[in-house]
Amino acid sequence: MLSRKVLTIVILISILITSAQLLAGIKGNKRENKYTTVLWAWERPEYLNFLKNTDTGVAFLAGSIEFRDSLIKSVPRLQPLSVDSDTIMTEVVRIDNIDHRDMNFTDKELTAISEFIVRMCSQKGKITHCQIDFDALESEREFYKNLIHDVRKKLPEKLSLSITALSTSDTSNN
Repeated sequence: MLSRKVLTIVILISILITSAQLLAGIKGNKRENKYTTVLWAWERPEYLNFLKNTDTGVAFLAGSIEFRDSLIKSVPRLQPLSVDSDTIMTEVVRIDNIDHRDMNFTDKELTAISEFIVRMCSQKGKITHCQIDFDALESEREFYKNLIHDVRKKLPEKLSLSITALSTSDTSNN
C-alpha cells in the first residue's frame, strides 16, 4: 500500500511539474524571439530588404529623448529604414540626460515621455519588441523604474519590453 501511495504522489508531482512547464512555455512563446541574429540600424538610411525569408531580425533606433537643462526633446527616427515586411523588428528608444539634470519629473512629464516611447514602439510592421536604452546614475534609477512600469502598462500586450542600461554612480565620466 505504501508503495502505491508513493507512486501516486510521484505521478501527481510529475503531472504538476509538466503542466507548469507547459504553461510557462505557452506564455513564453507569445513573446519568443523568432530569430537567431539581430542587425542594428542606427539613425542613418538603412536598406535591409535582403533579409527576406531569413532568421535575422532588426533592432533600430525608432526615436530618441534628450533631457537638457529644463527641456525635454523627443525626436522620432528621421532617416528611412527599408526592410521586408516579414522581418521581425525591435524598436529602440534612446534616452540621454545630457546635463545630468534632476530627474524629478511631474506626472504630466512622465506621461508624455512614456507616451512617446509607446508611440515609437507601436508603429506599423512586424514589431514584436520595444527596447528602452539609457545610462542611469544612481539618483536617476527611481525615475527609470517608474518610466518602465508606465510604458509596460501602456504597451500592447503582444509587445515585449526590454531595456539596455548602463548604471553608474559617477557623473564625472561623461
